[in-house]
Amino acid sequence: MAKKKITLYIDESVAKAAKVSAIATKCTESVLVEKAIISFLDSKDIKTAKAGLIKLLDEVAVSSNLVNISEDDIIDLAVKETKLVRKNRQDKQQSKAKIS
Repeated sequence: MAKKKITLYIDESVAKAAKVSAIATKCTESVLVEKAIISFLDSKDIKTAKAGLIKLLDEVAVSSNLVNISEDDIIDLAVKETKLVRKNRQDKQQSKAKIS
């Protein structure tokens, strides 16, 4: 599986605990965090949350006359909007850096 570099901001004590656990289990912090996220995503609570999110998206689709849009199209739209927000944020940061 291909790996993607990401940046996370977590509580300092959690970061220290992850480092200690990684050392104790003789694995990298990346592997430890990835396993923790996979475990969390497979939990019952996440499945319940996902079902709630899908229900909410369905309600929004009905109220917005988007009933004929597939879940994949809805996800694609959400990803595009997220990328647009991030690009706008990045553009603002670059503008501020040029002014400074």
